[in-house]
Amino acid sequence: MKIVQKEAFFVTGIIVHAQWEELWEVMPKAWNTLFKRYPEIENRTDDVLMDISLKKEDGLYTQLIGAQTNKENQLPPKGMETVAIPAKTYIHYRHEGSLQEIADSFGKIYNWAKKEEVKAGDFKLDIGYTTSGEEEYHDLYVEVLSGK
Repeated sequence: MKIVQKEAFFVTGIIVHAQWEELWEVMPKAWNTLFKRYPEIENRTDDVLMDISLKKEDGLYTQLIGAQTNKENQLPPKGMETVAIPAKTYIHYRHEGSLQEIADSFGKIYNWAKKEEVKAGDFKLDIGYTTSGEEEYHDLYVEVLSGK
């Protein structure tokens, strides 16, 4: 685990709003749609996809799944949005294991933050998905909030 600065970037993809208990049903459908429509996303910086936990409010989760793009003003494909992700400070951890273990790795990040007295937020990045499903690793980031 280490504290890192990540510059601002843009992501074009699908936004999902769901209650916690609905995420397990809604997210796989959204990913299937993204995998099929991935070629429509222009100006991708690479072939890596990501899942971003944008916010959690009153039990409603807002997720963004998509690809990093290099243009703010591009017209996203129908049903998709381009979102500016601001520069932030994060706790970074490289997950090398199955997709099913990613939640456990995020748990390790939060446990480390508590032990190190670093205030961790709900904003998370999971970068490392591929359309082939043959990921070697995922770079996981949890926002560091100011103050302890």
